[in-house]
Amino acid sequence: MSIDTTIYFSQSLEFYGPVFIGETVTARCRSDEQLDGNRYRLTTRVENETEETIFDGTATVLIDELPLE
Repeated sequence: MSIDTTIYFSQSLEFYGPVFIGETVTARCRSDEQLDGNRYRLTTRVENETEETIFDGTATVLIDELPLE
């Protein structure tokens, strides 16, 4: 048995508006590209209650398995 582990190498974000206390937001993440080995480029987006994009960007991550003892 193993557990997948994600390590962030980098993330770039652009902010378009505020998020207010008590507001519900939706975060989305999509794997766009496998780079090399277990590294991937992701697209990230957060939307407010009216589906306006509050911020978006890209991330580079390593997704790997940790063996359980």
